[in-house]
Amino acid sequence: MKIREYLNENKLKVHKMSGAMKKKMNKKIYKVLKPTYFKEIPLQDIFDILEEHNFVPLQEDNTYWSGMLSGGVNKTEQVQFPLGVKDQIDENDMYPVVKGVEMQLSYYKMPSGKYEVISYLG
Repeated sequence: MKIREYLNENKLKVHKMSGAMKKKMNKKIYKVLKPTYFKEIPLQDIFDILEEHNFVPLQEDNTYWSGMLSGGVNKTEQVQFPLGVKDQIDENDMYPVVKGVEMQLSYYKMPSGKYEVISYLG
């Protein structure tokens, strides 16, 4: 079943994020990433900021994102995470989608072994 059909069938609301909220969260993400170079990608720190503001990163089926990041050696990897509303999970562990905003993440593993990481809500 397509996600859009599921959402319509189950009358899950599609939510929007205000510009002020996006700006506030981007400032917090920027503070986490201010050092720029990391031994490992601080993904959980970024997810914690989302959750602090009642949002969660999603997979394609609107469930909480679970996975691993790979690559980034010799080229920059880019990942987009759709967002859901944390406190509105349904009985199938699916979240309503936040329309018009995704978390963008770019990372590159340098020869030193450290990662250069950039992330923001766009």
